[in-house]
Amino acid sequence: MVDKARHPKPSAAVLAKMRKAIAEEEQPEVIAANRETGRKLQVRKSSKEVQNVPTASQVVLASLLKEKEAQQVSLSDLEARTGIGRSNLSRLWNNQSPNVTLETVERIASALNCRIQITVESQK
Repeated sequence: MVDKARHPKPSAAVLAKMRKAIAEEEQPEVIAANRETGRKLQVRKSSKEVQNVPTASQVVLASLLKEKEAQQVSLSDLEARTGIGRSNLSRLWNNQSPNVTLETVERIASALNCRIQITVESQK
């Protein structure tokens, strides 16, 4: 049974705002733009796979994994230090195209007493 205190019924204004957002998302030009963005991302991803160019997240995770192994920290220890489940940590280390957030990277780095430094460079 749904707890009414936790899930109050949205006001009419909130419902109207949600309907408007959904209607805008369903406009043909928005759908077409989203599809085009998806195609571009897919092309970019496939071209990286052909060139075997690691993504930024793969480079960062590889560095963190190397540090984890150097410190001989187990997944269980890292789970306790970060609050991130062992299965999720394992998935990050083993997945070829991980979708990791900066917050997660920071939590892992902090647990390993590491500092993350990010550099952004123009690709001219």
